[in-house]
Amino acid sequence: MGYSRSRVTSDDFSRMRRQRCMVAAVIDQANPMTMLQRYPQIIGAVGDNMVTDIPVSDLDEWAELMLEVQGGQMQSLPLTSSNIDTANPNFSQIRMWVWDALYAVDPPEPAQATEDATDDAAVTTAPETDAPDTDEAEMTTTPVDELTDIGAVCD
Repeated sequence: MGYSRSRVTSDDFSRMRRQRCMVAAVIDQANPMTMLQRYPQIIGAVGDNMVTDIPVSDLDEWAELMLEVQGGQMQSLPLTSSNIDTANPNFSQIRMWVWDALYAVDPPEPAQATEDATDDAAVTTAPETDAPDTDEAEMTTTPVDELTDIGAVCD
């Protein structure tokens, strides 16, 4: 945890990359059934460093959820100074990127995902009832080069 959370020799964005790498490694390597069987020892080992309100009776459901996560695909959409203005973020743009990442059936081609695109051809449209409310004219599609498998930052 010290490695993934530290900011001593790096910036917040490097810390966020390390955290994504750590999450991917835990998901990839953890055996939910082993964790479930060893829950008392794990809780004893972490001591006061971790607090949870998950009842022991719900642990089997958490193990099932972890199996589903391991069998699925987890992606990350980092919001960094390379794709947003971190001092004055365009929240409507961010909501659209997140919506695209979650619901877009056909992701845009990389050539369409330009940061300064302002014409209607570069805007991802979806049914008005499903897409997030946006009131700003300068909307671009999801930055394809940023939406990646969560473990891709570990390479």
